[in-house]
Amino acid sequence: MSYKIHDAGPADLPDINAIGATYSDTGWAVSHFGGILPLDRAECVLVCRLNTPILGWLYADLGSSGRIIIERLITAPHARGRGVATALVAELARRYPDRCLVAGVGPEEVTFYERVGFLPDEEHFEPMIKPPLTPGPCCHLRPAR
Repeated sequence: MSYKIHDAGPADLPDINAIGATYSDTGWAVSHFGGILPLDRAECVLVCRLNTPILGWLYADLGSSGRIIIERLITAPHARGRGVATALVAELARRYPDRCLVAGVGPEEVTFYERVGFLPDEEHFEPMIKPPLTPGPCCHLRPAR
């Protein structure tokens, strides 16, 4: 499928938050200014569309180590398993080719993140890391097992 991925803007917030509400009624709402996930202070907020509706979104910040931290990656329930999350992660990696991508994941998400190139990390709060596409100074990975 040919998804269109672009930077989120204020007009996208109702659709972003409607998808987020299907997973959590607190803490997953993106706001224009302030709040837990502020659009104006994120490193990158992407939305994925097929025609008009938003099928998924990704919220990422720049960590103190220089890594790009995926705070949220959410797909609409009807679009799961159709490559939406994969397309969002691929676009994030394309935009930050010299940075590691980091995702804190639960046990049910490990398989997806491994499939899109993430590896386990030694740090407890950053359990999955995707190496940069080009060598970068922010990423130190342990050897693969």
